[in-house]
Amino acid sequence: MGVPGKLATTSDLSDDQIDLAQIEAVGLFGVRPYWKDGHNTGIYGLSLLRAICPCDDCAAARAAR
Repeated sequence: MGVPGKLATTSDLSDDQIDLAQIEAVGLFGVRPYWKDGHNTGIYGLSLLRAICPCDDCAAARAAR
């Protein structure tokens, strides 16, 4: 059994494993992605997503702290 957010034994992913089918809000905390292959393991916190976001606005906000 794997760990959510970590690849267990492979570095090769199919298109259906990486293509997003939908995303669902989980309260005010985060989001749960649903992938085209049917898996939906994991809830990703909004603060985590903001912390790893590569866009210029988020990078500037992190640098300003």
